[in-house]
Amino acid sequence: MQNTPYKDHRISNLAQRLHDKLDAEVIDRLSRLEAKIDRLASAPVKR
Repeated sequence: MQNTPYKDHRISNLAQRLHDKLDAEVIDRLSRLEAKIDRLASAPVKR
């Protein structure tokens, strides 16, 4: 048994590329969300 959960390496490679793409998208969204939170936190509070 190989160390990959997929028997077909093509499927494994595809899954890895998809996983990397999702990671990059999540990191991108999180950094944008952080920037938005920073802007909101530094904005003057309206009462």
